[in-house]
Amino acid sequence: MVRAITLFVLLVSAFTLVGQGIQVSFGYPNESCFRRLTIEDIDSNSVLGKSKFTGTDAYYKFRDMGLWNQPAAYRTNGSTETYFNYFAALVPNAFTPINQGAYSMLTEKSKKLISIENSWLTKGEGKYNGNNQITYPEFGNKTYFLNQDNPIWVVQTEANYYQQLGERYNYTELLEKSEKKSIVKFESSILGYLDKNRDWDQEKKFEYTNEYTISFDQNGDANLTYSNGNNLFNKTIDDWKNVWKDSGYLYAKSINGYTHIPIATKLSFILKASKENDTNYRRYRDGRYRDGRYRDGRYRDGRYRDGWNEVLPDESKPNLINIEKVYKIPRACYLKYTNSSIRLTVNKESKIIDIPTKVEEIFPLKSFYFTDIKALVGMAHTNVYKYKKGSLIGLTVGSAAAIGISFVMRSVLYQHYLNAPNDRSAAYKWANAFNKAAVLAIIPYTLGVSLDLNKTINSRKVLNEKLRTLIH
Repeated sequence: MVRAITLFVLLVSAFTLVGQGIQVSFGYPNESCFRRLTIEDIDSNSVLGKSKFTGTDAYYKFRDMGLWNQPAAYRTNGSTETYFNYFAALVPNAFTPINQGAYSMLTEKSKKLISIENSWLTKGEGKYNGNNQITYPEFGNKTYFLNQDNPIWVVQTEANYYQQLGERYNYTELLEKSEKKSIVKFESSILGYLDKNRDWDQEKKFEYTNEYTISFDQNGDANLTYSNGNNLFNKTIDDWKNVWKDSGYLYAKSINGYTHIPIATKLSFILKASKENDTNYRRYRDGRYRDGRYRDGRYRDGRYRDGWNEVLPDESKPNLINIEKVYKIPRACYLKYTNSSIRLTVNKESKIIDIPTKVEEIFPLKSFYFTDIKALVGMAHTNVYKYKKGSLIGLTVGSAAAIGISFVMRSVLYQHYLNAPNDRSAAYKWANAFNKAAVLAIIPYTLGVSLDLNKTINSRKVLNEKLRTLIH
């Protein structure tokens, strides 16, 4: 019975994160890696294929044959053990598991890892003494006859050991069995990469689920497959795989200390993604909201509310400040904006991405408002501008005053004339003069009103254009 020198632990590993891949060790070689060859392991087409005996007299035939045509192996009926002579060990490729690269002959170094009394070692091991005998110095100089019936023990190759390991367990299971899963957060890596490498603002509302599988091969490369055909995420996930696989694939450090052996395994994960859009309208410091905020632009606790600054992107805020220095933006003016969020889930790990508010439209002001009736006194432009244009006000108000005074004086003088027509002919002349003055004053008054309205209407057009610059 074979006894392992070290305690057999199939998947207890030292787990170290390194620059190129993740180094794992799963106890190679352990007791499960060694096996004893049998007659069935001999390739029937090989040179040893016909050099074997089985049956009740197999041992005697093996013993009694001539020295140089000694059969390679025998096993008697009822026995489960096969014995070989040294000449069988000279053609290791005649054994199927060795020929296929799954196992290799023992060397003195590998034989030290298990406790067995006898085993033929690989060609070149040992020292011939000239009497058809061979001595193995590393094992107490014990001497064997070349035609002695001994077993042949072989050890599983590292490549085959890790190939079977990758076939038996997937990527996540290997990490779990290493008890170091917390070191590798591929879910977080995917979520972070999607967050940084997608222009979410260009994509409309969506709901999406897909399963991805990364198949690592024994060259350390990886291939991505997915379940639901082409979609908007596949290219990004494939780009992530190309970036991540070099540091994420699992490899074993060879016992010789120089070779890295990639473990061919599979990593599967499910990506779920959804985008929600919430479209709102924000008036420019409009009246009370349902939560109790007031028309003067303040909250109940006295804090000032600046509605548009809360939704405009940072690059638009300086433009808004410049506009506000010159123009009065009516409270009724409102903009349309959309708040969006992305929810991403990889397996059980989730990430919510809040997309910056997107201002989609600012509704233009009308050309004329009822309050523009202030043009009658030359002040309609103050509905748009924060300053008063004195010349327009002076022209309009002065002309209106001249009209009023002229009509009053005309009425007074006419009445004075009518009370004594024969004696007050001069009053009649003055009354006619003030009447003409009133008519003449209508001209500058009309001009003032027209100029004020024209400036107001045109300024709103300019203001609309400036407001549109807030949309990027």
